Amino acid sequence: MKVVLQDRVANLGIAGDIVIVKDGYARNFLIPQGLAKFADQAALNEAEALRAKAEKAEVERLAKMEEQLKAVEGKSFTIERKADDNGSLFGSVSAKDVLDRINEGGSTFTEADLSWEAKKEVGEYEATLWLDSERNAKITINITEETE
Repeated sequence: MKVVLQDRVANLGIAGDIVIVKDGYARNFLIPQGLAKFADQAALNEAEALRAKAEKAEVERLAKMEEQLKAVEGKSFTIERKADDNGSLFGSVSAKDVLDRINEGGSTFTEADLSWEAKKEVGEYEATLWLDSERNAKITINITEETE
């Protein structure tokens, strides 16, 4: 089924794109969620205006994200957790924990932007924030034992 996207959809496209998807995906998810419309003539005309608006918004979003990426590049972030005498954490440090710490400074990174696997040991680890396949920033995450 041919649909016109009304918003950015992961692995599909941005607003204004005309894409072909399976009927069930369009009828049961995209259209009810307001992410797409049937590709009739009115929707195709509207798609042109929407595409231009979406491309402008995407350029602005990428510029903002690139600024944020440069701001955190090479920085070190410390996360404290309870641990035993051997340095094993009671729990783990997940991508959400890392993002919460990074985004305290006003950044808006998401889990999709971060390359990180949950850690269960005290130590120093490297993480990567990705803007796209070419632009990224390496950061250091120090997991330390929580002091009472």
